[in-house]
Amino acid sequence: MAALRLLRILTVAGMAAQAQTAILECISGAQVEGRMRLIFRVPGAGLPKVERATLFLHLDSDPPPKPMKLNGRHAAPAAQEKGWMAVTVPVKEALKPIRLETGGAVFHSCSDRDNAPYLVVEQTSTPRGRQDQ
Repeated sequence: MAALRLLRILTVAGMAAQAQTAILECISGAQVEGRMRLIFRVPGAGLPKVERATLFLHLDSDPPPKPMKLNGRHAAPAAQEKGWMAVTVPVKEALKPIRLETGGAVFHSCSDRDNAPYLVVEQTSTPRGRQDQ
């Protein structure tokens, strides 16, 4: 059951002529004193070229986060609907473990199925093995 759910989460959908989006599920996470570490499942074939990445987190506390740091760099979370926050991830950091300094905010962890963090990765390169002309 869990394996099927994980496969559904890791969905790849076409967005434009050669653009694709991958939704990567959080497979490991830890949160201690305003710091959070997240690891996301990367497809076995990998992603050819990441053009844009956005991390989605669900707030578990009332105050919205103050400025945050993502892998040591300043990050500005953008409020979304129903307690979700979106944080732009630098392209070079997209497929690596993510370390957050949360500015005091508490987010749901990977173990919370309904509110687990996830990473949306957009790519525009042609996937391996495909020869469009």
